[in-house]
Amino acid sequence: MKITWVSPDAVSDFHWLIGWLEGEGSFRTNVTKKGKTSVQVCGCTTDKDVAKRAATLLDVSCRLENRLAPYKPIYRLAASGRNAVAWMMALYPWMGERRRAAITHALETWYKRPDHRGRDNRGRFIADLCPGRGRRSRS
Repeated sequence: MKITWVSPDAVSDFHWLIGWLEGEGSFRTNVTKKGKTSVQVCGCTTDKDVAKRAATLLDVSCRLENRLAPYKPIYRLAASGRNAVAWMMALYPWMGERRRAAITHALETWYKRPDHRGRDNRGRFIADLCPGRGRRSRS
């Protein structure tokens, strides 16, 4: 059995990300023009250092949107697809009621997509992983 050590910095970064996403993030589905459905973990901020830290933790890039004066520029970031699904499942237990409902809705929408048959990137059924959602019949 392999034991992985997690540094205290990694734990505090995870807790910071939980708080930031609870306040500034959103968990949603996105339907493309071609009708494909994707899930996203999104966030935006006007602070460059905050955006950089969140983007580093989520392993995504930031997009800068300049706005007319007197408004500050906005930094937007989004994790999508399997990366977003993994983050949603990891963050779910620590989110508030409204964010949990958004995560559940996004995962259920993603789960119903015919192209992956409700499996995450490790082949596990999403219904088995989301607390309180019941078990999926495998027959």
